[in-house]
Amino acid sequence: MKLVLSHRSALEYWRSVGTLRLPRPKPTRARTPGGRIAGTEVLALCRAHALSIPLHLLVSKSERRFRTPDVVYHARDELLPQGSIAMIDDGLFVVSPDLAFLQKAANEGFVELVDAGYELCGTYTPSKTPSDRDFDQIPQTTPAKLSSYVEKAGTMRGVAQARRALRHVLPDSASPAETALSMLLTLPYQQGGCSLSYPQLNYRIDPGKHARKNVSQNYYRCDLFWDKANLAVEYDSNLCHTGAERIARDSKRRDELLELGVTVVTVTAGQLFNFQEFNKMARTVAKRLGERIQPRNDNFATRQLALRSILLAKLERPSLKPPVPSARSRILCASQAASFEQKGAEGSAEPPT
Repeated sequence: MKLVLSHRSALEYWRSVGTLRLPRPKPTRARTPGGRIAGTEVLALCRAHALSIPLHLLVSKSERRFRTPDVVYHARDELLPQGSIAMIDDGLFVVSPDLAFLQKAANEGFVELVDAGYELCGTYTPSKTPSDRDFDQIPQTTPAKLSSYVEKAGTMRGVAQARRALRHVLPDSASPAETALSMLLTLPYQQGGCSLSYPQLNYRIDPGKHARKNVSQNYYRCDLFWDKANLAVEYDSNLCHTGAERIARDSKRRDELLELGVTVVTVTAGQLFNFQEFNKMARTVAKRLGERIQPRNDNFATRQLALRSILLAKLERPSLKPPVPSARSRILCASQAASFEQKGAEGSAEPPT
């Protein structure tokens, strides 16, 4: 019996490959769907591979059954494009990340699809309780591979939506927050973004032979980097720094990048979640890029809020209560938190999503 994990189950499996340290599925020449599964086997399969219920399977039309609380069958008889299926184990297969993206394109909105593209081409797995295992992973695919697969897919459902979304998908994002920041800055006005030029994510800067004498690192990674302006935008997930040591380290890093001709703009979680503070930061970035944020539609703010409600809902909101042990750190955090609260009172922080 051949089973082919599909749709949401396929995405869950590809995510678990990195976080659970599972062997990567092997490429296969298989191009046909699989069969159905006995109801008594669903729970065991889901437990064995960390999949949620209902299980999604790709089957031929002759094997299709009505949806049950435990299984959703997706029917197809036509041959799939090459590279559509990978083998997990004997008799168990999974659709490729490229086909999973195309399947998502047929059922999801534009923003959700671009977000999924960033994830599949990034080095992280989104999680409600993130741990070290969720980061520094091997990307499941690349924008170029996704585009190549979509072109081979012909008239399959979701092709037009996938092409449109892939124009805005960037590789190498290292976290959901970096993805959200990049999308908020670069998506077109129509989608609520600032329509800025595209950066390179997690760009590596190598000091030259002579410059290396004046810096302490062999290379630097910048979250978002625009080569044309030598501008880096760095995301700091902590509203309050964890002590004077880290403050000094971050300051030294910024100074050394400046020595290399790179200007650094730091974005805190507080700025990301505050509507007005984020827009101030975006205008600063635009000015340094020699660009302008000039939406021509009257309801741009409404579209911004709609985009933010989707992207930020999956991120942990900053806490004003600093979990730091040292007395000096507590004083610094209290000062920053008070400033944040005052700005929120004066400028109205974004309403909860």
